[in-house]
Amino acid sequence: MMDSDYGLPRELSDLQMHRALYQPELPPCLQGTTVRIEFGDTTTAANPTDAHVISQVFPHTYGQPLAHFLRPTANVPDAHIIVEQPSIRVGIVFCGRQSPGGHNVIWGLYNAIKTHNPNSSLLGFVGGTEGLFAKKTLEITDDALSTYKNQGGYDLLGRTKDQIRSTEQVNATILACKELKLDGLIIIGGVTSNTDAAQLAETFAELKCPTKVVGVPVTLNGDLKNQFVETNVGFDTICKVNSQLISNVCTDALSAEKRASDEGKVMVAMSRRCLIDTNCYFSDFLNDIEVVEVKLAEIMATAGKGDEVDDHATKIEVADLIMVRRKDLTVDGFCRKGLEEAIFALGKDELMVEGAGCKGKGGGGRTGRGQMKMINRRYYYFIRLMGRKASHVALECTLQSHPNLVILGEEVTSSKSTIFDITKQICDSVQARAEKDKYHGVVLIPEGLVESIPELYALLQEIHVLHRRGVSVDDISSQLSPWASALFEFLPPFIRKQLLLHPESDDSAQLSQIETEKLLAQLVETEMNKRLKEGTYKGKKFNAICHFFGYQARGSLPSKFDCDYAFVLGHVCYHILAAGLNGYMATITNLKNPVNKWKCGAAPITAMMSVKKHWSCHPGVTSIGKPVIHPATVDLKGKAYESLRNNFSTFLMDDIYRNPGPLQFDGPGADAKPITLCVEDKDYMGRIKKFQEYLDEVRSIVKPGCSQEVLKAALSAMAYVTEALTLMSSSPNVQKQHSELLFSP
Repeated sequence: MMDSDYGLPRELSDLQMHRALYQPELPPCLQGTTVRIEFGDTTTAANPTDAHVISQVFPHTYGQPLAHFLRPTANVPDAHIIVEQPSIRVGIVFCGRQSPGGHNVIWGLYNAIKTHNPNSSLLGFVGGTEGLFAKKTLEITDDALSTYKNQGGYDLLGRTKDQIRSTEQVNATILACKELKLDGLIIIGGVTSNTDAAQLAETFAELKCPTKVVGVPVTLNGDLKNQFVETNVGFDTICKVNSQLISNVCTDALSAEKRASDEGKVMVAMSRRCLIDTNCYFSDFLNDIEVVEVKLAEIMATAGKGDEVDDHATKIEVADLIMVRRKDLTVDGFCRKGLEEAIFALGKDELMVEGAGCKGKGGGGRTGRGQMKMINRRYYYFIRLMGRKASHVALECTLQSHPNLVILGEEVTSSKSTIFDITKQICDSVQARAEKDKYHGVVLIPEGLVESIPELYALLQEIHVLHRRGVSVDDISSQLSPWASALFEFLPPFIRKQLLLHPESDDSAQLSQIETEKLLAQLVETEMNKRLKEGTYKGKKFNAICHFFGYQARGSLPSKFDCDYAFVLGHVCYHILAAGLNGYMATITNLKNPVNKWKCGAAPITAMMSVKKHWSCHPGVTSIGKPVIHPATVDLKGKAYESLRNNFSTFLMDDIYRNPGPLQFDGPGADAKPITLCVEDKDYMGRIKKFQEYLDEVRSIVKPGCSQEVLKAALSAMAYVTEALTLMSSSPNVQKQHSELLFSP
């Protein structure tokens, strides 16, 4: 039983209380108390070359059929109709990192369980998988859910480790399910958690454990995408919240640019004498504005007339340069009006006067000529976004907010760009904008970029190998290979320290802790200063501000779409258990359309797996990897990426920043869905059904007794289609060799 404060009612704001009253809609196929299922053909792996390995590792759960849940009006002769459902006991656990909408999966499952049989019960494992292993549960009730409906976070149950992988962990899970007499175990998480769910389901089937395991695609990274899963719970919310933050920064950057431009004109046009010590920054005393105001009376008493200056002049004649020091304002002959205008206009920008014959660093006399310069304080913002190895969050936020530049990890991997290539790309962009007198900008960087840069990834791999060997952090740098050691020493100290952090459970780097945005900003600044010194860049000094938008969004109130999506997935989980299915993931397709057109079903998790070969350090030696759900990367041939490339130059140069505003729950914007979801045309499950209908129609036409012409036409068409599909299903090398021959005119 529970031994903590999980599940206690929490205090809600007015908005939270309003959201708690929202009731998500159910598609027709899930309404009522009858479960209607149509089973499709058996499934296979997306890559046929992986099928043999996956079937060997998962002999009990590989090759299971697709399941489609039908609306009451569907006319399917071989549909399975389940009217009477016995009471069941189901356990549910948060197994991945918190993602907005997770609570609604629990609510949807609870709602479905109680709708179909009020005697059924739902147990939540508190503290994530650690609670599962220890059999710590909280019975889900209306009261327990009351303040968590449509709310962010995972605090109803909490979470800890994200894996059920070791023999000890699997055995503890089996024991918990048996002792609690669970009919089903629902695992909420991303690619790693659902891979573990598949392995757990296989083990349960092998041991004849009656508990059925079901996975739910919930991850803010958006990387659990495949032919069955269009998007993940939480992705929409994360991108909307981040896009607003990014847009706010874009607007701020643009506003500062315009302000600096206008104020530069004000300063140039000032026709009064400004007497400032050489190399003395206005920011010195702007930070002590009260001190300046105290001296205004003194300035008034000694104010003189200023010299007239041309409106377009960049120099100001100075007759009497007088010390203006922070905390020691010895001022005479200074024009109060000019100083007031300077203080008011410049704000946080810096003003400097250089000139010979000035008292201070520039010279020894008190009179002479000087030049006043605006020191640029317009900024480039480098913003790192969450998303792990894939760049889905960065791409979606770019399409929503239109920053000037985004560096996608998939682009870097494809082009094999080095850290210096990326630095040059950003510097060239900064220089191109400077030529249009634009000294601000916003650059987005996915947190997984560090693992996409080949030399940094190789360095990380060496470090991780040394970690596994038990080498202490203090000794790792001395045991790196010569090239890795040289790269390591080149990097700034803060990055070195972060790269030495112990890897995650999946052997990936602690990406959220590696400040790639600061590394790039520093490298860009160094290169721009070099170009400035060499004269190849004649613009103003480059300045950068860095942000990491990571944890600000994942506890957000979920968007309307995520509330609906998660709630419906909870209902789908019940339907899967009612059908007696094991090792499946709850799926919904046609998501870009209204809820009443969503198509609900279930797909075997093994059908989403692939096997990657691992190359050995010995020439020509490879080893076959373990079947897993690999994170889906951004498709560089997809429509979403095509949209980005088509707008690349416009985003870079024209500052067409777009602000979607804060999350909306009613009115305009409330029903908006991810752009990357809407531009793609994916209804895979629907197309599978359509294809089956075509096959049935062909069978009804081509059967004994049909004409010779019909039979010949069918054979010819089927021969061509079979050859094309065989080629497309073959290895990439075979496809490359034969595609031009097969599809040539």
